[in-house]
Amino acid sequence: MTLLCIMDEDSTNWPKVIHCNSPGQRPGLDDYPNNCCLKGNNNTPMASPITLTVCCLAGLPIWEQLAIEESYLRKRTENVCLINEGSPPAIVMGISGQAEEHVHLGAAQEAACPVLRRFSGGGTVIVDESTLFVTFIFQKTSIDLGSSPERIMQWTGGIYSQVFDAIPFAIHENDYVVYNRKFGGNAQYVTKTCWLHHTSFLWDYKPERMSLLKLPPKMPVYRQERPHDTFLQPLKEYYPSMGVIKERLLQVLTGQFDVCMRGVNV
Repeated sequence: MTLLCIMDEDSTNWPKVIHCNSPGQRPGLDDYPNNCCLKGNNNTPMASPITLTVCCLAGLPIWEQLAIEESYLRKRTENVCLINEGSPPAIVMGISGQAEEHVHLGAAQEAACPVLRRFSGGGTVIVDESTLFVTFIFQKTSIDLGSSPERIMQWTGGIYSQVFDAIPFAIHENDYVVYNRKFGGNAQYVTKTCWLHHTSFLWDYKPERMSLLKLPPKMPVYRQERPHDTFLQPLKEYYPSMGVIKERLLQVLTGQFDVCMRGVNV
């Protein structure tokens, strides 16, 4: 049974947590049409070309995206990049997160904002229609970074430093930042055969939704206990649209991999 959990919206005993069914009962990429394959330059240190399936989604709730990710981690053998935007609002905690420590539960209940626990580590975030999600799942036979989250962060940082080459992109601890303000949160999960790195990019946020989160009990040193409004950096202040970022990401990926595109609106 997956560790993904969501609020039971029919329950008056909020926040009731229910477990999703097995990942196989959730939609997978096989449900989506194959659109095209783009041959890249494969400028990687590997001896043979690496094929990467890129699935562009729109409006997929984050709890369904997480179920797809877990299914691919455990059941499939291809390399996948998931790109998603337009998720309904939700609060997402790391696997060890405790809701009462990270969330103003009464306010979240009034806002009807579900609280989830993902299968990976990391901190608690609130996501919504203004969040851009990007997830990489690679087989170790294609790119073997061992079991080190730091090495995975370095590898993905190499990708995103090209995507965000118009701004002074940097990595601080487990975050992507610009001018010491966070615009991307990350978490990793590693199995014997593959690794996953997922990111939530902050295109914009609503202060009233962000206020549903408490200041975390453990903060990165560079945060210096700053509140959300002086710690976070919306990307809308640097880019005209999320579409521009997605287009640049695709350019970078097709320059390094043989990319097979899939897309769907759900």
